[in-house]
Amino acid sequence: MRTPLLAAAAFTFTLAAAASASPLPSAAGSDIPHPESVSQLSGHEVRDIGRLAQTINFASCPEQPLPQTLFGQKPSVLISSADEDQPYDLEDAPDLNWYVSRSGSTLRLAISSLPTVEEFVEILAEPRLVPPPAWFFPSLVDRQGPLPLVHGSLIPALESHGLAATVAVLDTLNTLEALPLGFARRMLHVFRRGPTPITKIEITGHGLGAATALLVALAIKLETANGKNPAPAVEATLFGLPRVGDEAFATWVDSLTEDGHLTIRRVTNGADAVPHLPGRHLNFVHPASASEIWLTDDGLVRCTAASGSMESERCAASIALSSTGLGAHSGPYVGVSLGVCPL
Repeated sequence: MRTPLLAAAAFTFTLAAAASASPLPSAAGSDIPHPESVSQLSGHEVRDIGRLAQTINFASCPEQPLPQTLFGQKPSVLISSADEDQPYDLEDAPDLNWYVSRSGSTLRLAISSLPTVEEFVEILAEPRLVPPPAWFFPSLVDRQGPLPLVHGSLIPALESHGLAATVAVLDTLNTLEALPLGFARRMLHVFRRGPTPITKIEITGHGLGAATALLVALAIKLETANGKNPAPAVEATLFGLPRVGDEAFATWVDSLTEDGHLTIRRVTNGADAVPHLPGRHLNFVHPASASEIWLTDDGLVRCTAASGSMESERCAASIALSSTGLGAHSGPYVGVSLGVCPL
């Protein structure tokens, strides 16, 4: 696999620069139009959001116990960014942590955010759109229509932690061949001794980890769809997700969810500023297919965008950027503060 490093320049950008957002651009409409909707989450869904937040915290705080599933299954960590024998040098990569675990038929990838939200906002400070790396998304090379564009400052995290985590997941599924033999043997041994095949891949992330996790989820969905075995369902739950790309990117993401094998949820805590960045007037948008779960003082609600639009105006987008802040980015998400390790 080719892994050329891409350079990313840094510029200054303030939260106020995105305050004058323009109306949402239109997306390619579905054949079956549907209105914008808002619904309450069930108790089961609320508990699951809390569990997923805990899985992210394990990446940030690996000394704490790995959370069980809602059904009491005990997951086991297969590989993490801290493992000495994982095949990628992450010493100079952005300060993220990730791990891959398995419980039953579910494979899980969790990616932490940076140590502080201020570091992440600095990364978002340059609203520069670039094509996704062809070595990560080779199918885009021959794509017809507008080429999807993503935030250029997200590429370094993708080409380091994102690539390493993607390889770890795909190797566990035995869909990637070109890996160091010792690493492949260890991973495949763990996979094959399991009682059931992998039917679901659960991907979570926070902040920069959420943006990286979204791109990883797309790559894994595309890779597993080309395999000989039935493709596992890929479920991405992304906490404090910024706007990752432009309208063409959002439309491409929406197209990848149409067969039902990829579902995306973004979880926003109250008046967190990060999901509002970069501003829509800079042609950054959230995909319509990524339903938003919004944590408010009145509980958790789910907002689904209407046909022909990019993101719902009924959840976090209903708040002006000038009324948001960075304090809500770490949570709490159903009682879990992300990146805060217990003493």
